[in-house]
Amino acid sequence: YHRELELALMALKKTEECMLFSSGFAANVGVMTSLARLGYDFFSDELNHASLIDGMRMGNNNNASRRHVYRHNDLGHLEELLGAGCPDAKKAVVTDRLFSMDGDFCDLEGLLRLQRRFGFLLVVDEAHSTLVVDETNERSEVGESGGCSSPSLAGWPNEDVIRIGTLSKAVGQTGGF
Repeated sequence: YHRELELALMALKKTEECMLFSSGFAANVGVMTSLARLGYDFFSDELNHASLIDGMRMGNNNNASRRHVYRHNDLGHLEELLGAGCPDAKKAVVTDRLFSMDGDFCDLEGLLRLQRRFGFLLVVDEAHSTLVVDETNERSEVGESGGCSSPSLAGWPNEDVIRIGTLSKAVGQTGGF
């Protein structure tokens, strides 16, 4: 049944693959600690969810990665930090899709432009936006195929973006992906 759920989530999110976790927290911590241990430098929005920040901290017990915090939704500041970093370092920009405390969205199109310029891995926590809004920040409506339209993320190669979500918000179940 796990693979069936992964396949359903892949169809919903229009992704090439999916991995289940016991919770959204576990998904965030699992992804962030793995990237930290692979030596990624993190560029994190200052209002990211605490579980993303916890994962960055927990994974960096060997000081293999560094964390840079950019002002909330300030892509100019992010660009400054990316430009000042080591050009050969592996970089991951980490953001919430919908920030739960303020209710605002990250600038996906702006992040896409910066990603093309700097070649970083983009990590998007979609815990609060899955099945709530579609990729254009409009109320989400699941179509007959079971997938939501995704014009903003559809242009991003799957190998350059990691989308993290949870089943505990709009789905009303336990688990993360």
